Amino acid sequence: MPKDWKKLLLYVLIIVVVAGVAVYFGILAGKSFGAGSAGSQTDPLITRTYLEEQFKPELETAINDLVNARVREIERSIDDKISAGISGSADYEMSLAELYKGQVLKLSEGAEVIFTSGGGEVALGALTDVTDGFDDILTIVLLHKYVAGTGGGAVAVTTDTAEAVVRGEYSVVG
Repeated sequence: MPKDWKKLLLYVLIIVVVAGVAVYFGILAGKSFGAGSAGSQTDPLITRTYLEEQFKPELETAINDLVNARVREIERSIDDKISAGISGSADYEMSLAELYKGQVLKLSEGAEVIFTSGGGEVALGALTDVTDGFDDILTIVLLHKYVAGTGGGAVAVTTDTAEAVVRGEYSVVG
């Protein structure tokens, strides 16, 4: 039996060496048993519970944070543009002029005016009623928009008081 014992020991030793070499080269090549396959430590499976209770809320929070940041950025941009338009740009600023009988509202060329109360008559230059599309009007109609033509224009107030919203350069005389 000693011969058979030696053969058996030799076979076991060869198997162990071959298995050891296979494992050694498999580890070096990054292909250890289970590596890279689904469910291993390098590529774990996830459970439905994890997906619904952990991953989904975190993803929703991240998306909401990004969307909210973009919305705040857009709101700031809009606020900045509105502030720039209101803060004194001659193109966008509208002023309320309170007028009294006998005063004259003088408008520079291109200025716009809308009388919200009272009344008046064109005293100088030409105004175009852009609400109705008429040129060279004589009497102001409430809530109509007028634009002063070349050389400007002027409106003499004919009622005790009047209010007008004006965009552009103007002055009140009298």
